Amino acid sequence: MAKVLRAGTDNDCGTFVTEHASSALNQSVITLADIELRLRMMFRVRMRLTHFDPPGPLQTIPISVICSEHAQTLARDSVADAVALLKNDNMTLPLNAADISSLAIIGPTAMLSRQSNYYAGPRTPCGMRFSTLVDAMEQHVSRVLVANGTSICDGSNSVVPYEPHVNGTCCASVSAPPNKTEIAAAVAMAKSVDIVVMAIGTNLATACEGHDASSLLISDGQRALVKAVTEAVSRPVVVVTMTGVPLDISELLANENIGAVVHAGVPGVQTLGIGDVIFGVKSPAGRIVQTQYTQSFADQLSIFDM
Repeated sequence: MAKVLRAGTDNDCGTFVTEHASSALNQSVITLADIELRLRMMFRVRMRLTHFDPPGPLQTIPISVICSEHAQTLARDSVADAVALLKNDNMTLPLNAADISSLAIIGPTAMLSRQSNYYAGPRTPCGMRFSTLVDAMEQHVSRVLVANGTSICDGSNSVVPYEPHVNGTCCASVSAPPNKTEIAAAVAMAKSVDIVVMAIGTNLATACEGHDASSLLISDGQRALVKAVTEAVSRPVVVVTMTGVPLDISELLANENIGAVVHAGVPGVQTLGIGDVIFGVKSPAGRIVQTQYTQSFADQLSIFDM
């Protein structure tokens, strides 16, 4: 607790400070001055953001502006601008929609429509539903088939909720063997279409505020799915990673049957921007906001050494 506060942490988005500050204060691990300094810094920023009287410019923006066509287009462009192209062998991308009569999007994040903790509760923005990677593909190709193939949790075929826990435990700790039936169905679908886009990554059940991911590896089920699909098709596969966890994607980069790897991170509500990059409407970025280490690096670290 003392290290957290004295390192300059003004705002804890989780529950660590609220759960332990009182006990730490009572045991003289921290002082009231430590807490007051952090509060002063936090409220100074909030005042600059005009969170208090009088209302600031952000609080006066009407919903009509937020939901305008211009704002939605800007949000879509922002997602496209944030997408990074990490692999593109032999100019796999951009795809030419005119040459594609059918496309399969395969993977557990294909229908993922909420990738962030920061959203307006159960409500959808401006009366719309959250878009998915499937919606993004359907903006460019008329026939899009979908298969999960596995779940985000390690091979488990159960439906993963968006809440941070599955039966009281973090999804990252749930383990089950890959579902061979689902993977076989995904492989059959992959063989029947012109192009395969694989949707790989994590969701809010894997890592969320106060609950870190336990591994940097892509889950066993997803790795098995990628291996089976990429070995079954003749054309290069496009992989889209949507994840808030800086996953070790070294296997994807080394896979010769994967032509392109598109890192979309946490795209928010305008997933359609990812499709704009894949089909060449927008150019991808050349940077990512997280350093992606291999799992071997993470194995060298211990929280007890920090």
